[in-house]
Amino acid sequence: MLSSNFISPSVYGALPDIDDTSALPDATLQALGHLIVAFNVEQLVGVGLLHKHFELAQDTIMVHNGHVCKPEPIQSSLSTTGTSFFWDGNNFQAFEYGQEEPLALPNDFLNAFANHLECYQLSSKVALSKLDAKQASGPGKRLLMEHLDFATKSHIVEVAPSIQPREATQWIFEGGFPVVTHGCARTSCGQGDYIHKKK
Repeated sequence: MLSSNFISPSVYGALPDIDDTSALPDATLQALGHLIVAFNVEQLVGVGLLHKHFELAQDTIMVHNGHVCKPEPIQSSLSTTGTSFFWDGNNFQAFEYGQEEPLALPNDFLNAFANHLECYQLSSKVALSKLDAKQASGPGKRLLMEHLDFATKSHIVEVAPSIQPREATQWIFEGGFPVVTHGCARTSCGQGDYIHKKK
């Protein structure tokens, strides 16, 4: 149910653009967090706001390398595995990748999570995100804000002092409660001239 097969540009292009998304309500996050904690996978995955920023060229995928995520040719990315996944009706399909150990999650959890997404019509809004060590609870936890480089179609994350609720795009769960870890400002937040329209 967890597929790291390479996503096609057309399927990737059908993902919602960041400026067309809305914030996930607290009640939605808490319900998803309850599932994650109930299956004891809160050290492995968090919840993301499903979105994209750019279209993909043929035979490329989005690959994370440190704090940068950018398009890479599939032929040079054969050893990558999925880091972010969305429910496509049959599997949790990867749409971003990295040079990491493959994510392993119990099928019982994946079935329960998929059923919840379908029941509450969240499949087009919610992503599963693989956590790294610094995203898990502990002293290494930090807030990261995503910026865009239009020239390279890259996402670049930097440590941020705070993230506003409207900017939040990823959460971990502590005791079942959502804790924001990542953000990305939309144009409607008044910061888009810097982040989304930077040339």
